[in-house]
Amino acid sequence: SDGQVIVDSKFESSGREVKVFTVHGGDANIFDAGGEYESETSVEIKVTITLDVYPDETGFFIEDSLQRRVVDVPPGTYKDQNKKIEEIVTLYPGLYTFTITDIFGDGLTRADSFYQLDLVNDNVGRPHLLTGNGAFTSQESQVFLIEGDAAKYPLWIHIPLGVTPQDFGFAIYRLDLVESNAVVASRARGSYELANEDALETLLVTEGGLYRIIFENTSQGINGDIRINMGSTNPNIFKGIEYTINAEDTGNLQRG
Repeated sequence: SDGQVIVDSKFESSGREVKVFTVHGGDANIFDAGGEYESETSVEIKVTITLDVYPDETGFFIEDSLQRRVVDVPPGTYKDQNKKIEEIVTLYPGLYTFTITDIFGDGLTRADSFYQLDLVNDNVGRPHLLTGNGAFTSQESQVFLIEGDAAKYPLWIHIPLGVTPQDFGFAIYRLDLVESNAVVASRARGSYELANEDALETLLVTEGGLYRIIFENTSQGINGDIRINMGSTNPNIFKGIEYTINAEDTGNLQRG
């Protein structure tokens, strides 16, 4: 393979398009993060939540891999109705569980409610770390991974959006962890707004890591082939191994 990134993939026709790939380094174009994600260095995470008319019912907490609660914002903290709140928390690279709670048990009742986590000091313009909406009851949890300084290999995704781009979304999971499969990047359906435009997503992944990327497309969210390139954020400079996902295969997928 001349040191280039090798991509292995499979398709599962269960309402979603699924690709599995392993990252091999060799001569792949390594992105220098400048120490931003060194394993001993903490990173800032921004937690964003859109509250409903009962803000005092909502809270969240984050636990580490030993189930120790490292961040705790209990219900009763927020008072302003329908406000979008943003909290900055500091974590070290590793595996975590984010849990959003609602003491009444009806989730976030606004139709457009969402929550998301982002790396604050990210210099590749990556997707959200994780995303979710208000459609839960008492609580909802997601396991996520901050990969740290080992994440140096660019993953480049070109998405030709269709007439209803809000119908398209994706998530990327790390599969080779002992504790759990963990999300490393996500764009929820509804994230894309501009019809018939091209979206470009980039993030850094880890050599030797096994990943799964899941695309969801309930209607005409894409129009063309999704192209995935491993090895460079700019395929015109470095030609990594590529594969495409044809819109005809995903245009009529229903949510699984």
